[in-house]
Amino acid sequence: MERTGTNRFVVMLGACDFLSCVFSMPMELLRVSQPHIFSGQGACKLSLLIASAIAIDSGLIIFAISIDRYRRMCRPFDKQLTQRMAEIVSVVLVVISFMLGWPSWLIYGTRRTPTQNSKVSGGCECGIAQSMFDTIYPRLFYYALLILSVALFSIIFLLYFLIAIKVWRHKNKRLAATKNVSNAIVSTTSPVKPSSNSLPGKKILPYLPTQESEISVDSRNALPSQRIPKHVRIIPHGNRSPSKGTLLRVTRTSSIMALIAVTWVLSYMPHIILVMLEIHVKGFRETLTPLQDIFFQLAIRSYLLNNAVNPIIYGVFNMRFRREVRRIISYILPPCVRPTITPTQPSSQMCSQPSMDD
Repeated sequence: MERTGTNRFVVMLGACDFLSCVFSMPMELLRVSQPHIFSGQGACKLSLLIASAIAIDSGLIIFAISIDRYRRMCRPFDKQLTQRMAEIVSVVLVVISFMLGWPSWLIYGTRRTPTQNSKVSGGCECGIAQSMFDTIYPRLFYYALLILSVALFSIIFLLYFLIAIKVWRHKNKRLAATKNVSNAIVSTTSPVKPSSNSLPGKKILPYLPTQESEISVDSRNALPSQRIPKHVRIIPHGNRSPSKGTLLRVTRTSSIMALIAVTWVLSYMPHIILVMLEIHVKGFRETLTPLQDIFFQLAIRSYLLNNAVNPIIYGVFNMRFRREVRRIISYILPPCVRPTITPTQPSSQMCSQPSMDD
């Protein structure tokens, strides 16, 4: 993988997804499977603290990725974020996420909940602690998370909107340049008058707007009468750096990162909204039917969806990710059923470091 700031942030985001899948999700399954008999106070606090820190850290990393993509697309000549700088920023974001999520250790815990049978006093579940449920502290905590989420999403949306405008303008410039400069191959010859400064035996060619000397001359058709060679290919001015392939790769990477940002917001906001309803509306849970309570329990854990969907987004849009998955599967499966992996690069380029933009 190419050593860039974006790739380092993606690795950290993948680490958050991995921790959520191996730690937070099993704990949530335990909580759901034991809705009224969960009595582990310490396990409840620790699991929700880690889940809160992972969710906050994921949002901050996505925010950092949006800044890095904006600088690369809209400020390409400024100093860019290096791998070392990205590692330092990632560590700082982890510390910030735990600093912002530490109130969850105080707010969360076990509490008594009503059961379906009104004659039974109630069960015990993991959530906002009984001693904190009617206080102002859970409200302040979730208001802070809501404001942070809205602020991050607004800035992320603005940055990717500016990136989209930049890409749109660049494409329009390419189209305009393609219309103004002919792409046809010059197949006719035209005499050129030699200047007084020309040396004997030298052929004088007119200036053509080309890049990297992309003129192919057939020496067999070159005449001493100083004519333009027949095989002259005019390259339009719009094909200058960045090339079309590079632009497509950068645009694809920015699109993947923007989709991950939208997924983070859509998966995290339902959790905050439902918790705010539960806190502000008296007897909200008691009014729910058993079926409605099931959907409530699923929706309030919507923040876990982000960590599960991110690998799917990579698998759909990132070709290198798909190649690596097929390669890993080929190592696991027996040789008789291994999928055939066709090389996608010439042998001379196999040793080069591929970018995640592939």
